Amino acid sequence: MSFSFRRSLQAALVLLLAPGTAGPAAAQVVSGQVLEQESGVAVAGATVSLRQAGSPGGASVLTDSAGRFTLRRAPRSGAYVFRVTHPSYAAFEDRLRLQSDESVTLRVQLGREAIPLEPLVVTARSQRRLQGYYDRLNHGTGSGRFLTREQLDNIPANRVTDYLRRVPAITLERVEGGTLITIDNPLGRCTPLIYIDGVPVEQQGGDLVDDFLTPTMLEGIEFYAGTVGMPLEFASAQQTGCGVVAFWTQDAAGRSVTWLRLLIAAAGAAAFIITSLKIML
Repeated sequence: MSFSFRRSLQAALVLLLAPGTAGPAAAQVVSGQVLEQESGVAVAGATVSLRQAGSPGGASVLTDSAGRFTLRRAPRSGAYVFRVTHPSYAAFEDRLRLQSDESVTLRVQLGREAIPLEPLVVTARSQRRLQGYYDRLNHGTGSGRFLTREQLDNIPANRVTDYLRRVPAITLERVEGGTLITIDNPLGRCTPLIYIDGVPVEQQGGDLVDDFLTPTMLEGIEFYAGTVGMPLEFASAQQTGCGVVAFWTQDAAGRSVTWLRLLIAAAGAAAFIITSLKIML
């Protein structure tokens, strides 16, 4: 993910990485806030527009009373012209390079001078794959527990399951072939459903998680000891009543996780078929 500016300015970029599935909401989202440079007061009624470089037209919105705006574009990567105008301030225009599956959060500072200093700051970029995880992390669901990348960096771990030893409700049981992740909840000790980047995988013994993941690949881990307060994203775990341990990977340096997701999905399908055959027999 990269971006360029015609004028000298500072840009703080936070890479959030990874959720979601394609669907009606599969579009670039550019949102943020417009502020007055001198006072930091929100600028309401500013016109914010975004169009693909070299193309006419585009989308535009007005900022609300808090100076906030949201623009949605078709899922197409490339360079875009970003422009903010207001009768009381100098117009601002610059370019952003957007990827097809990311959301970008901006802070725009408008000055009354002809060229405001440090007018545009990219405060966050996120891919849809991780949007749900970060929404729950930042706003809370009441029953979920999280280990963020920052927290993981402070926990010594040779294997991903080593992180789970810090969670009181989770027990790692040695079984034939590896480690089984279990959860203690009001129903007793049970085996939770594992999610990796939103793909459900049933544990069948062995080192399922450690076979797929390494500590440096993780962006965060999400836990639910039962079904109360469990997000709809983990609806397939409702049938077990046990809970969920969800692992989210980062896409560091543009590393694609497509093959990882395919391998996980294949493993989940294989586990389902094996379980079905056992029931039939």
